[in-house]
Amino acid sequence: MLDKINLDKSGPIPLYQQLERAISVMIESGALKSGDRLPDGVQIAQSLGVSIKTVKNTFRVLSEKGLVIRKRHAGTFVAQPEQNSIPTIGFFYLHEAELFMSKVASHIQRYCALHNYNLKIVSFDLDYYNNINLHQEFTKRNLKGAMLVAVNTEGCRKSFHALEESGFPHVRFGNAMFQDELSAPLVRGDDAGKTRMVIDYLRRKGHSRIGLAYFERGSDVEQEYLNFYDKNGCHKEEWLMRVRFSGPPEKWTGFPEPGMAADYIERNPDITAVIVENGSVCAELMQHASRAGKSLPRDLSFVCLADWPGLNVMVPPVTAIKVPGEAMAERACQILFDIMENNASHSKRVDALPYELIERDSVFTLGL
Repeated sequence: MLDKINLDKSGPIPLYQQLERAISVMIESGALKSGDRLPDGVQIAQSLGVSIKTVKNTFRVLSEKGLVIRKRHAGTFVAQPEQNSIPTIGFFYLHEAELFMSKVASHIQRYCALHNYNLKIVSFDLDYYNNINLHQEFTKRNLKGAMLVAVNTEGCRKSFHALEESGFPHVRFGNAMFQDELSAPLVRGDDAGKTRMVIDYLRRKGHSRIGLAYFERGSDVEQEYLNFYDKNGCHKEEWLMRVRFSGPPEKWTGFPEPGMAADYIERNPDITAVIVENGSVCAELMQHASRAGKSLPRDLSFVCLADWPGLNVMVPPVTAIKVPGEAMAERACQILFDIMENNASHSKRVDALPYELIERDSVFTLGL
C-alpha cells in the first residue's frame, strides 16, 4: 500500500513530511488499522526512491504523534486507540509548519507527561477548519482540552467562534489571527518586540536606512517598523515591500513575482540593510543583490524574522530571530491546565513572549 504513495521530490515540502502526512491520512481513514505492521524502513525507502534517513524521520514524527509504535526487533506498528484512563489534550497545527511545530509538540508532550496527560498531535491542511465541527471532533477524540493554531480562512474564524460558545477549554497558539474577535487565551511570540529588537540591533551596527520585506499588511511587524520611522524620520515608501501571500508554501501566489526582488534592489540603492520575514524571500533578495554587484554584507546587510532552515548555510549565514518554542509550549500548558483543572478564566489573556536574536555574518558594522 505504501508503495503507491506519490511524493513531490521537486517541491518545497521535505520528503519526510510528505510521507508522514500520507501515512497519517491512511491511519485516520482506516486504510491502515490498529496493529498493522508497516514495511521496514529499507523496503519503504527502496519502493519510494528516498533515503533511509527520510523514512526514519517519518517514523520519528509518527511516533511522536502517537500514531505508530516502534518495537525493538519487531518493527513499526499502527498504534492502538488511546486508553481513556489517562486524560488527553490535543495540539492542532497547520501541516506546513511542521519544522517548527513538531519541536513545540515535543516540549508540550514532555510537560503533559509530567502532569499525567496524554497528548494527541494533529497536523492539518489549510481547509481543515472548513470541513469540521471542532467541538464534535474533540468529543469524538475524548479530549479534555486543546491548543490550536489559527489559519486565515473564514472556516477557521467560524470554527473558533463556535468553539468559544461551546465553552470547551482551549488555548490559541502561535499567531494572533482574529485576535480582536476572540476571547480565548492566546500564547504567541512578541512580534512588535522582535521588530524593535532587530531595528535596535541594526541601529547599533550603524544602519539607519533599513528596508522591510513582509507579507501581512497591517501586521505588528509592519506597524512597529513604520512607528520607528514616524519617530525618527527619513523613511521612504519604496523601502517597504509588501509581498502578497496566500496559504502554505506550495500555494504562494505572490513571491517571487517576476522581477520583484531585482526591482526592489534596483529601486533602493540607498538602503544598507533589509529585514525579511521569510527564508526564501531572503535568499531571493540576497541573490539579486549579488548579481547587482553588491558585496554582502558590506554593501547590504540582512536579518530574517524567523530562523528558517538553511539560513545558517547561506553565504553569508543570515542573522535571524529564534521563536521561543519551549517557553511558549510551557506557558500554553500552564494556562490550559489551569482552565481544565481549576475552572480558571483567562478570557482575553494574551501572552506575547520575547524572541532571541541569533547573530551570524549577514550584518556588517558601518562606520559610526
